[in-house]
Amino acid sequence: DMRKHVTMTLLDTEQSYVESLRTLMQGYMKPLKQPENSTLCDPSLVDEIFDQIPELLEHHEEFLEEISDCVQKWHDKQKVGEILVQSFSKDILVNIYSAYIDNFLNAKDAIRIAKEARPAFMKFLAQSMRENKEKQALSDLMIKPVQRIPRYELLVK
Repeated sequence: DMRKHVTMTLLDTEQSYVESLRTLMQGYMKPLKQPENSTLCDPSLVDEIFDQIPELLEHHEEFLEEISDCVQKWHDKQKVGEILVQSFSKDILVNIYSAYIDNFLNAKDAIRIAKEARPAFMKFLAQSMRENKEKQALSDLMIKPVQRIPRYELLVK
C-alpha cells in the first residue's frame, strides 16, 4: 500500500530530523549557553545562531508522536494528510519557520564571526561534531530546517 509506505518514510525522516534538532540543542546550543563557555562565543551570538530551534524541536517532537501513533494504529482508511494539515497549517509554525529562514544568513554570519574571533570556538565545534551521533557539523545541521518543508511536499506528491 503506497500510503503506508509514504507514512513509514515520513516516520523515518521525521525521526532523523528530530534527532538533528536535538543534536543542535543538546550538542551545540546548551553547552554554549553554559556560563563557563561564555568565552567561546558571545551569549547574544548564541541566541542569534540558534533562534527558533527550541520551538522547532518542540513542534516536531509532537508531530513525530502523532505520526508514530498513526503507524502503530494503522488501518486501511488511515489518513496521514489530516495529520500533516493539522500540524503545518498552524500560524505559529509558519511564523517559526519564516523567522528561522529569515535569520538563517545572520546565523551563518554569526558562526563565521565567532570562528574568526575565537579559535576555541572552532575547537568546540570540531569536538561537538565528533561527539554527536550523526557526526554532522553545525552548518550541516542548521540547513536541515530550511530543507524540511520542501521535503514534506515531495513526499506527499
